[in-house]
Amino acid sequence: MIPNFKEILAELSYRVDGGIPDLNKESHVNQLIDILRENGISDAAHLAQKARVYFSYLNEATPKQPTPNNTTIIVNKKSGSVYPVKSKNFDASVHDKATPAQIKKAKADGTFGNEEPKPTIKGKKLGGSDFTSSAEKKPTTSKEVDVNKGVVVAAPKQKYGTNGSKQLDQKKANNRLKALPPSGISTEKAVSNFTKTYPDGITTEYEYPSESDAMLKSKLPPAGYDALKSILQMSKQGDFEPPISMITDQYGAGKISAQANELALQAVYSFPNTPKGIAARNNFINSLIENSDSIEEAGGIPILDKTWIKEFSGAHDAFIKNMNRQYGSGNWEVTGMTWDVRAQQEALGADYNSKGDSTDINAQVKIKGQIENIEISCKKNWDIFLLNAGLGEAKNWFYTLGSEKEMRANDLQNMKDAKDPRYGKDEDAELREYSKQALSKAPIKNKELQDAQMESAQKGFELIREIPNRDMAKVLQDCTSRKKNDPLYMDKNEAELAKKVQKYLNGVKKMDMEEFAKTIGGGAKDFKKAIMVYHKMLGVYSGKTDWLESHKQITYGFMQEAAKKMATNKEFQGMLLRKLQEAIPVKTMVEGIETMQIDSMYITQKHMQEMFGTDKWDNIKEFLSIKVTNGVASLTYSAKGNNTTSLKIANIQMREKGVGYNGAVSLECLPSKEFQGACKEIDNKINKG
Repeated sequence: MIPNFKEILAELSYRVDGGIPDLNKESHVNQLIDILRENGISDAAHLAQKARVYFSYLNEATPKQPTPNNTTIIVNKKSGSVYPVKSKNFDASVHDKATPAQIKKAKADGTFGNEEPKPTIKGKKLGGSDFTSSAEKKPTTSKEVDVNKGVVVAAPKQKYGTNGSKQLDQKKANNRLKALPPSGISTEKAVSNFTKTYPDGITTEYEYPSESDAMLKSKLPPAGYDALKSILQMSKQGDFEPPISMITDQYGAGKISAQANELALQAVYSFPNTPKGIAARNNFINSLIENSDSIEEAGGIPILDKTWIKEFSGAHDAFIKNMNRQYGSGNWEVTGMTWDVRAQQEALGADYNSKGDSTDINAQVKIKGQIENIEISCKKNWDIFLLNAGLGEAKNWFYTLGSEKEMRANDLQNMKDAKDPRYGKDEDAELREYSKQALSKAPIKNKELQDAQMESAQKGFELIREIPNRDMAKVLQDCTSRKKNDPLYMDKNEAELAKKVQKYLNGVKKMDMEEFAKTIGGGAKDFKKAIMVYHKMLGVYSGKTDWLESHKQITYGFMQEAAKKMATNKEFQGMLLRKLQEAIPVKTMVEGIETMQIDSMYITQKHMQEMFGTDKWDNIKEFLSIKVTNGVASLTYSAKGNNTTSLKIANIQMREKGVGYNGAVSLECLPSKEFQGACKEIDNKINKG
């Protein structure tokens, strides 16, 4: 049965405060979920959250009207009906201003919002006077998602007319600029926001090369065309600044430089594989280099830095080589590119829910008259972390919440990271609740380490003995001049903290732990760090380092226990394998869903078939394991057969940034030399060097 969405909207209006749905409010979203479930929609939560996103886009794109501040909730003296009116002036002979108790009772009775109580069927409130029972409702024709208007209408999965994320609606794909959502933030608006927020930030007047501008405008999504130009006119202000939400209303997750790389790579892949096209591509890449130079010369930092730019031509060449091998030179054409954004993909008819986990960009390629979608994961080079996951970071455990909550939690986390203006107090409270639930299921909890470190630091505080002021300069000089791997080494910031401790000791006759903590400030981390840096000085001054060694052993012992759990705990392994699959898309490359661009290599399903001998993930995953040898872990593939050698895919290590005081252990996974070598050997084989 296809639900009557007009009735659902009316019902939502009936139930919410004021009678006007606002899906930026969590309470209104929850009401919508309840109504959808009452209408037999199984994925009600997912659909409601999806509607919330489109509501936000529509709300931003629509000129804001002043919010009425004169709405009053009144009660009819005769009928007892409670409802809002958009005026503070009402007929006092007929109405009274409703009391909180009357409003609460009306909502509980289902009579709130109408001058006369609405009829009910078996206790269920309905949205209008013209109604039928659910058994009498006739199916209506479902409409598709109209991304341009921000309207989402539920429909069966096959509404796309395609199978999965690779196939597209051909009519939409051939008329892409009409189908794709418009850009919600122009370059002029984005740069204006940037200059207001960062008045000292360096800007340029970058424009696309004249011979490429029309082509890029036709092949990039409208939001991507504007966003890339905006980024190229700005300078970097931090890992996540300027926030991507300042630049575009259609974005994914990640640091701002990585997002700039993905936008620029879309542009590079848009150039045709012809001598003229490659020449224009090279000119475009040169324009990026010149723009970076101008920002650096002005004292700024480019958002799109040269370490990314230098890989672009090789990445595109590798893509062309593989496409020629697969389809034949001249038998394929890139008709357009999109980012990994639901609105853009669904606008072209792709099933976004079937996409690969680590897709960054998409190429729409015409092959034999049909346009297909090719998903691409972007990696700058092999010198990368495939995974850098804090064991105490809730986002690494969101998957334990179930698919609907995981999707919502990730959306909220992305909004928070991007400093999206839609992320308010309600969203923050919701994310904190999801985080609490997720962390409760983590097999390794950083709080255990943090508590042990604090207990040790408190003992360390009691062992502090003041160093004479006359010796301070000499001791500090000794600490700061040591090599970084020396246990008594201190950097400049630590030296300043040590001076702060000395100043406290100079000013008191008797040490008090609470007073000391207030003087240092910064919370538990800074308290522990202050104790550690002073004990480093005591190590130089007295030669005694017993407390330092015992304190650091707490972290090492914790990591040893974590390594044991890594080797034996299935939940832990499940998280790690899942995160690895997101970072390096072995599974989706094997299945042909995704490809991966890494330095000047383009890895495809063919590479994986050569490596593993199959295109069935189930035949591979049962032979993947995490092996721990002498505390060093690795993700290893061991195939069937006694004579088959194993392949180490990734090296896994644990470390605490700021050993002894940070209280948070991270997993870092890097591609192994064996995996790199295997990929390169296979690439040379199938592409003949």
